[in-house]
Amino acid sequence: MTKNFVKIRWKKQDYINLQKAVRQFNKIVSEEEKKTNKTHLPNLINYKDIKSKIYSRREYNRIMSSLNRIKNKNALNLVEFDSGMQMSVWEARNLKTLKRNATASLNEELKLLEKPSNNAGFSRVKMGSVKSEDITDSLLEIETLETLQKETAKRVIKRLENIGSYDFNYRRALNYQKNMMKEFSTFSNISGYKQIRNFLKNIKNPLEFYEIVSRSETLKDFFVYYKQDNKSSIYGNFESDEDMLLYIMNEIKLNE
Repeated sequence: MTKNFVKIRWKKQDYINLQKAVRQFNKIVSEEEKKTNKTHLPNLINYKDIKSKIYSRREYNRIMSSLNRIKNKNALNLVEFDSGMQMSVWEARNLKTLKRNATASLNEELKLLEKPSNNAGFSRVKMGSVKSEDITDSLLEIETLETLQKETAKRVIKRLENIGSYDFNYRRALNYQKNMMKEFSTFSNISGYKQIRNFLKNIKNPLEFYEIVSRSETLKDFFVYYKQDNKSSIYGNFESDEDMLLYIMNEIKLNE
């Protein structure tokens, strides 16, 4: 997951080119809508919204290429699937890319779930992970998208716009890291807190943080236990909270 990701260093020309591409895209779509009143045309794009979702040069290039394809001949022609769903040629081409990227991302996540998550060597898949079942279901929906009923297809496409991005794994990992550290700070009164907090803070790369920390089943159980107001007793069979947190830290280290 940490491979092939290079965070973008924005240059002035990048902003200019993206703004220009968005304006041109919106102009072409708006003019076509006024002329023909077609209902299958793509939605207009908000510059700030699309920029906020770019974290890598690779994703920037993908979006720029996608926006510029609106200038192609027949880009706004109608495409209709067997299910009756309609969209433009431009959207269908964009959807093909999103499907490919999303499939690769979900398969990568599935491989992560197949990795042993504790000392016993059991993976979350072998332990009957609901998440792995959800991923398998999602992969099937993506594969059969063109045959799905219209409303179901719309829901899948909405999700594809998120997970089909090259930066999906990074955005998810970044949010996971922020939320995990925020959540963990609420347990600052527990003995041993500072040691594991400093250990987690030293994992700077969000992708690495997600890949390592998310596989700690003990840490997940710990959050559930203490959220249930069981603060008067120690989680599990540990002699102290500090022993429990040290065990979690060692479990995370084994996942590195």
